[in-house]
Amino acid sequence: MKEVERMYADIAGALSVIKTASDLATLVLNTKVNQAVKEKAIELQSVIISLQSTILTIQAQYQDLLTDKNRLEQDLVNAKNWEAEAAKHTLTQIALGAFVYVINEDQRGSQPAYWLCTNCYENKQKSILQKGTHNMDGWQFSCPNCNMTITCNPKVPPWV
Repeated sequence: MKEVERMYADIAGALSVIKTASDLATLVLNTKVNQAVKEKAIELQSVIISLQSTILTIQAQYQDLLTDKNRLEQDLVNAKNWEAEAAKHTLTQIALGAFVYVINEDQRGSQPAYWLCTNCYENKQKSILQKGTHNMDGWQFSCPNCNMTITCNPKVPPWV
């Protein structure tokens, strides 16, 4: 009987050792699996971070394009407005080699007649020439925007 008990004890001990070995083998396998999963998770995080960075770059590019689009639309509106305004004026020689832009009579309405600076006009700006002093050469007109001066004589505007 003691031998049977010893045999059972030996079998129980062997089963315990097998159980411990099995647990160790499972732990080793789980550790390897867990490590592989961790490595893939780290790789996935890296891909996600890269994707987020790419999305932020695309968003910034989109915002730049949207800003450019809005600026171009405003430029187009300004160009159309300038074309409409420019069509109201005619380049006129007021003296030998002296030119101004004069508002067309049919566009004048109730506003007084005026001359526009050719330099500013070519830069798509309306700048009304201001009458200055009179000397031997004639009347001096100057642009308050670009400081260009014109002397006109003998052909002076009718409103001088």
